[in-house]
Amino acid sequence: MTRLALSGGAYEARSVIASAQRCLNLYAETVPTGNQNTGATGQGEPVQFAYYPTPGLRKLSTLPQNGVRAIRQATTGGIYAVAGSGVYRIDPSTWAGTLLGSITSGHRTPVSMQDNGLQMAIVDGSPYGWSIDLTNDTFAAISDPTGMFSGADVVQYLDTYLLFNKPRTPQFYSSDSLSLKFDPLWFANKQSFSDLLVTLAVAKREIWLLGDRTTEVWYNSGKPDFTFEEQPGTFVDHGTCAKYSAAVHDNSVFWLSKDRQGRGNVVQGAGYLTKRISTHAIEQEMAGYETLSDAIGFCYMMAGHAFYVLTFPKADRTWVYDIVTGLWHEWCWIDSNGDEHRHRANCCYPCNDTIVVGDWQNGNLYALDRDVYTDDGQPIKRVRAFPHLLNDGNRVFYRQFVADIDTGTGGGEVIEQTLIRTTFTAPDGTPLESYSNDADVGTWTVVSGAAQITGNALLGTGAAEYRSTALMAGPDYILTFKAIPTDYSIVPTGNVHATARSGYTATIRGDGAQYWVDLAVSGGSSTSIAMGTIPSGHYAVTLRLQGATITLSVQRSSDSLWLRGDGAWTATASNAITVNDDTHPAPGQVTIGGSW
Repeated sequence: MTRLALSGGAYEARSVIASAQRCLNLYAETVPTGNQNTGATGQGEPVQFAYYPTPGLRKLSTLPQNGVRAIRQATTGGIYAVAGSGVYRIDPSTWAGTLLGSITSGHRTPVSMQDNGLQMAIVDGSPYGWSIDLTNDTFAAISDPTGMFSGADVVQYLDTYLLFNKPRTPQFYSSDSLSLKFDPLWFANKQSFSDLLVTLAVAKREIWLLGDRTTEVWYNSGKPDFTFEEQPGTFVDHGTCAKYSAAVHDNSVFWLSKDRQGRGNVVQGAGYLTKRISTHAIEQEMAGYETLSDAIGFCYMMAGHAFYVLTFPKADRTWVYDIVTGLWHEWCWIDSNGDEHRHRANCCYPCNDTIVVGDWQNGNLYALDRDVYTDDGQPIKRVRAFPHLLNDGNRVFYRQFVADIDTGTGGGEVIEQTLIRTTFTAPDGTPLESYSNDADVGTWTVVSGAAQITGNALLGTGAAEYRSTALMAGPDYILTFKAIPTDYSIVPTGNVHATARSGYTATIRGDGAQYWVDLAVSGGSSTSIAMGTIPSGHYAVTLRLQGATITLSVQRSSDSLWLRGDGAWTATASNAITVNDDTHPAPGQVTIGGSW
């Protein structure tokens, strides 16, 4: 740990206005409080917790339909996902999806999937259900001539039986053993209280029947006909207000509670008992949400911590409970404007030792990765707030601030180094080599031609190129620049370009009819994508160099859309061009220029 100390002056500490100690995209880990070598106490770490960054998102693939609603790895090893209304078999070598069939169209809510070793059952809250034959991936609708099957919000498995809730009733029912056939007498009612059954979960070989106000625990008694019955002497006085909030980790069930006294607590059920795990601050936050019934919950494990994730789609917020430490943090994603939103993860399942999550907005599948420090290229905002400071209502002053900071966690991330900005501090008509800005790295020397700063933009006549005198700190970095048309009524013939590592050139050019983006490798190949025209604003170009992977992305300011590799514009951040090339591995110098 590195200790950073600021001293010699008075530093004012103001109280935190927020209702909770906010740890945005940071989770806490306990640290030893004693000296493990000597056995001494009180000589260890100065604080009880250290805060660590939440995992980033590494994109695996993109499914054709938007909104990933479920992902699951069957007991046979096959991986399946639902995006939009499409059901896909996932190839774990490429994470690409093969369409197997379709379920109810127009729905965006979570889908439940479970298998019995032979078939994967799929339900989506409608009166219908579907199955996948795990031996040959045959997709089909569930057909039940007895009329017992009536759809479900959730499907679970226990002792060779698939279990379903019957929506808007107190009933649950099961399939035959190792089958998707049904007996019309194999059902039961949640019976200890008169509320309806909302959802069910299986933990420790027991079925938790979560009702609208209360919960019952059932088990496999082995009796003839319907083999399940209520565990004697058990009753939980908490139901749920959000059917998708229930999730299981180890022997515990987590859910957003609703009971005969109210709603809005998060509870953990284990051993026929429940405990409230939400804090007053979390409950106050949730009390301000217009809707709680849409909450989505799932659990995952990473780095010795188990987490219960609770997302509120309409409120656009995601909260995470660390089951190990008992602490909460907020998990968010920020857009290109820096605004905070719910996290991208809509569903989660560990597949082949990779924690895979599906994006709620598009068809992306991501890996949760502690060694990735962005959300698929988008920066992750991290905020640590502190508790209220009280001194009889007076301000509190400190003369020293000490921060313990862990170093060396940058991993393989690239450096974003600003070399030149599109807004200049120099007056109009200043030659570029005479321009000065403290934010820039090095100075600029003429390679060819001449350009000047006019109207806060780099302009020239003919062709001009300038090179930075500074050598980049490393071979991996990010280069950004903007291309601003001088006339939106016509498309001129010319270009604006930047070359990184002295070998990879990103170019925005006009051909008289439309604009193009190019990524060229010196001595190698070149890729071009037509972009059309823009009515106003500029193109923001980002050239990212990380090892042998070179990516180029373009965002236009007029509508904040991103260019895709097929030339279409999308609201989701994406790379337009990606090449794998290690011809120019050295840090190099950056060259900028244009042809006017």
